[in-house]
This record gives sequence, C-alpha cells and structure tokens, in this order.
Amino acid sequence: MHLHAQPRRILTRMIPFLLLPWFAVLPFYAAQKNQPEQNPQKSSGTIRVQVGLVQTDVTVYDKQGRFVDDLTPDQFALLIDGKPQPISFLELVFTRGPEDLSAAAKTTDNRTTPIPQNTANPPTEGRTLLFFIDDWHLSADSMMRSREALSSLIDRTMGPNDKAAIFAASRQLGFLEQLTENKSVLQRALTGLAFTNGTIVDHDRPVMDEAEAASIEMGDADTLASFVAATTKITGMDRIGATALVRERAAALAQISADITFRTLASLRSIVSSCGVLPGRKLLFLLSDGFALQFYSDDIVHRLRQVTDAAAAAGIVIYTLDARGLVPNEPHTFITKQDGLNALASDTGGRFIHNTNALEGAIVKTMEETSRYYLLGWHVDPDKLRAGHYSSIRVSIPDRPDLKVRLRRDSINLSGLVADEKDRAQHTSTTAASGNGLVKALEYPWPISGLPTSLYCGFLYMPDKNAYALDISMQAEVERADAGDGGSGAGMPVEVMGVVANQNGKTVGGFRVSLDKPSDPPKDAGAGNRRYIYSRLVSIPPGIYQVRVAASDPRTGHVGSAHQWIEVPQPAPGQIEASSVFLTRPHQDEGVADADPFPATFDPNQISTDCRIASSSRLSYLVQIFNPSDAPVLLRATVYRGNQALTRSPLQKLNQQSPAKTAPQFTGSYLRTDGLTPGAYVLEISADSGAGKATVTRRLPFWIQ
Repeated sequence: MHLHAQPRRILTRMIPFLLLPWFAVLPFYAAQKNQPEQNPQKSSGTIRVQVGLVQTDVTVYDKQGRFVDDLTPDQFALLIDGKPQPISFLELVFTRGPEDLSAAAKTTDNRTTPIPQNTANPPTEGRTLLFFIDDWHLSADSMMRSREALSSLIDRTMGPNDKAAIFAASRQLGFLEQLTENKSVLQRALTGLAFTNGTIVDHDRPVMDEAEAASIEMGDADTLASFVAATTKITGMDRIGATALVRERAAALAQISADITFRTLASLRSIVSSCGVLPGRKLLFLLSDGFALQFYSDDIVHRLRQVTDAAAAAGIVIYTLDARGLVPNEPHTFITKQDGLNALASDTGGRFIHNTNALEGAIVKTMEETSRYYLLGWHVDPDKLRAGHYSSIRVSIPDRPDLKVRLRRDSINLSGLVADEKDRAQHTSTTAASGNGLVKALEYPWPISGLPTSLYCGFLYMPDKNAYALDISMQAEVERADAGDGGSGAGMPVEVMGVVANQNGKTVGGFRVSLDKPSDPPKDAGAGNRRYIYSRLVSIPPGIYQVRVAASDPRTGHVGSAHQWIEVPQPAPGQIEASSVFLTRPHQDEGVADADPFPATFDPNQISTDCRIASSSRLSYLVQIFNPSDAPVLLRATVYRGNQALTRSPLQKLNQQSPAKTAPQFTGSYLRTDGLTPGAYVLEISADSGAGKATVTRRLPFWIQ
C-alpha cells in the first residue's frame, strides 16, 4: 500500500477537528476537559453497577416481532462465563410518548376530567432521546432531509416529560448541544445545523468512493480489476501503470476516509461517555450517509470497541439511520459504507435502519418498539473479578424456545465496570467540592446532586417598565447544623451563584450572594433540613436563554446545581400570548371552589421555588395573559405523569378587562390533586382566544410529596 501517495485530483473539504467543550464559549466558565483515551481492556459493558449489583437491559420478542411483557424472573436463565447465575431482580420498564388528546381537548364540560389510561401501570417518566448528526458523512441533500425529519418529530412526537439533545460530529452547535425538554431550544439547534462539506469527493475517472478504496486496500481483486480496466481504457496506459495508479488513488482515499471516520467515532464516544451520569436507558439515533470501516487497521477495531463499551456503560442503545433514503444497488465490494452504521447498532443492542425515505416515521416506530424492556440484575463479588477479563453473558427463556432475547452485547468487563462506576460516583459528588466549587458546578455539563438544589425560572411582562423579566427562584436544602447554633443555621451561610447565558453561551446576567439564615426554619430546631431560598428578577429581551444556579454548604463542602432552558417569545401582532406558569404557595382559603378564578397579582415571595406540594393540598397557579382581541380567552389545565394525561380541568373563561389591550393581566386558579400518588408531574396550561388565533401552551414540572 502507498499511504504516502496523494491522488492527482481528489478534492476534500474538511473542517478542523475541534471537539468544542460545551462551555468554552462562556467567558465566565473554564473549558471542559476532554476525557482521556481509554485502554480497551478497561472499558465498561452495561448500564450501571452499584455495590456489586450489575444491571443490563433485555428485550424479548415473539415470532411476530411483538414485545413479550408477561415474563417472570424464574423464566429467565442467566449464564456468566457458562455458569448459571442467580437473578437478583427483574423489572419491566415502560417509557411511552403522549396520548392522542385531540378528542378530549374538545370537551367543554365544567368538571375536572380524569383521562382513561391504557395500562394499569403507566410509565412515570419521559424518554431521553439523543440525536447524533454525522455531519462529516452527510451530503447537502441528506442534511436537509435529516433537519426536516427531526424538526417534525420534535413538534409532533415529543411529550411533556421527554428530554432530547442534538449533537453534531463536528460539534458545530456549541452551547446548544445540551439535554432539554424545551422544543424551542431544539428547533434553534436544528436551524443552526449547517452543511460542513466534510464528505470526500473524487474528481478522477473512473470515480472511486471510500468503500471501493478500502476494498482495494483489503485485496478485493474484482474491484481492483474493474478500476484497472476502466483506467486503461480512459488513459491509454498499460496494465502495469494503470494498476499502480489505481492502488495509489485507493491508498490516498482510504487514508483520508479513515481520518474522517476516526474523528466521527471520537466525537461520538465523547458524547456517549458524558451521558453516563444521566439516569435510565437512553436512545441515540445516529443519522449519516454511512462510512467504511477499514478492518485491516487494528485501530478501527479499538475505536469501535471504545464507542460500544461507552454506550453500554451509559445505558445507551444506538439506532443508526442511512439518511440517503432509498438507495439503488451499490457496487458489490468487500466493504460498504453501511458497515460502520451496522456495527454500531448491532453492538449496542440497536438496529440499522436503511432504504427508507420516511426518516421521521422510522424513528417514531423505533421509539414505540423500545418503549418497553426488562431491566435484569445480578450480584457479583468485586474482590473475585479478574482485571481485564471480559465475561461472556447469555440470557435465555428455556421454557419458551419460540422467543427471541436481544442483549446489547454478550461480553462485559465486570472489573472495569465496578472501577468506572466508583470513579463516576466519586467524580459526581466531588466535582465542585474543591477550589472554587460554585464555578466548577456551573461548568459541569449536568446538574450535580451533592446538595439538593432546585430551580424554577419563568418569564413575565412588567408593564411599568415595558419590558420582560426572568423570575429566577432557587432553593437549597441543607442538613441541620450541629449543636452550637441552635440548629437554626445562623452563622453558617450558604453560598449561591447563578448565571444567565444566551443561546450562544454568552453571559448576559448573573449573581453571587451569601444567604445567612434559612428562609423557613422549622419550629423544632432539631428536625428536618433547612431551606435556603433566593429569588431575583432580571430584565431580559426576547430570546432563548439558559439559567444555571449552584449552591454550596461550607460546613460540609457539599455542592449542588440545577439548569433550565427558557424562551422569552417575541410577541406576534394580534396574537394572544402567555407568560410562564408559576406555582404559588398553598392557599389557606379552603372555601374557594376548585378551578374558580381568584384575584391574582404576581408576588415573588409567594412563588413556589421548588414546585413541590403536599399530596393533601391543592395546586394553585398563576399565569399572565395578553389578549389583543375582544374575544374571551379560554384556559384549560392538564396534569401529566410521564407522557400520559391524568386529569384535565374545566374550561375557564377569562373575560377581557380594561385596559386589556395595553397590559397583560394575571389570572390564577386551583386544581385538586386527589388520587395523585407522590412523584413527578407536569402542569400544562393552554390559552385559546377562540377567534382563530393560535393556541398558546405553557408547561411547568412539579412534584407531589
């Protein structure tokens, strides 16, 4: 092979390989360090491990491809290195998208309406969706198709509790490459996704693609002979000269192809590894035109192993999609451009999806297929694990040979897994515990849970200032202090810090304060945690922002943080508009009827900072409505758990009041939470003028204790 030779007319357009740290564009932040290269002998291979407990996801299908959801632990057989292993537990997990509520939304009765459920055990959490755009291997047409498919999917398929992130192999999206439930942020990321011209274009004749070049390098005699014959005919060269020229072209093209593929895999591995701290199972959809895997290079096998091991450790299943759509028959070679996509999907328990022009439909179908799975766990003795040894894993259903069991991979480095999990846990709890802890916590790409910290940021319009403002409310829960300050927390200030950044990561506001005393110390000085609450109004123009807050307890060194994306919309002429939804502290007047409007004014001191309510109380909320028309606004509240609607309030008519056309007005209401079990929920408020204007929807997450 002549890897040093360059072809005479090969045009390559490649942007430099820059794995941009998510916060390098923030002058307030320090750059995030890339993770070091790992030895393949120390990679992880499953979702998580806790004190010797190993867990992995398993799916089981019948002959018709339908998921089987009625299996019991005693039906499963687990073999580790060929030896039977007792199963510690088996859990059936549901993750599902939103229900079709179009029919229910048309009801106009005056009663709070429970929504019928399709299952007795509905999912309580949303889905985590990761989209990796391989812009180094996408043509301009494929990039356009990918953007359109994802844009439609975000608008039509994402549920109230779903979270998603969009990443590019070139990391061109910068600060927007973050997990969020905010659809506006995701759409803005898609808008900023540009064609990179990173694909290889060969202008020699006959044209050779990267798969054909790699096949020639691997000794594919048929492909070589075909190009030699065509070159001889075109150039008039003898066979020896034509053969040398073809090999020269193939070597150079294969080297360029390998370099770009290595960069794609390195970017993918970096993203997958960073998602390891996120809970639960995640789906990653990789959209690409495909890339050739040159298996004669030992390095490519190593890099693939790094990606698939990192995906397994993070609980990520990769589904790959050929963004070219329907592709006519390609030349038969040893290597194809689909090899890389097929390998990534099969080694992580996913599937390679190709030859379809319906990218959105393929993704939606995949999400439906993966909405249920079994989480299988077993215990290991960490002291008996051999370093660097990959244990073989087999899962079967002995009494049901007709069923197919799908496992993400059949080998796991258990010793490396235990070590990695310990390192991850230690890193998460101590990331911000040394040095300038608050700054480090704000740098970290995910929220830190060392100190319970909550954030709710909402926008509203201030008529007296003719401007929008963000109401930033945060809360930190601190363990009661030792005897000596009476348990009040006096003399033990809590440091809090916050930053507001625009969609480009530029800091546009911030604060750092010391809170000397808890906001609501309990009557019993020796009971319960202390809640430190801080609120701040920040004037802001319309746009998309991310708010990050952090808190530290100097007594223990514990640090916590929280993040939230928020969009302040640009008002459209003649359209109704609504502020964010704000929860208020429990109302004391139990004589007020449910869902009756009450006089409402915005008081930051009465806003719930942690959006938590007791199971016995009622949900009270505020929202600011601006209605430029004379038609009354109809308001409706819906409560979701997971992505399923549980209850819906009656329609509330908000009559227009003077000076309605010049200033928005706040309105509030109550909603009973009877029958809702403790857990996470989403409150959705929709406003409709009923005059042909667009409906405005605002959502707020809350928790029932």
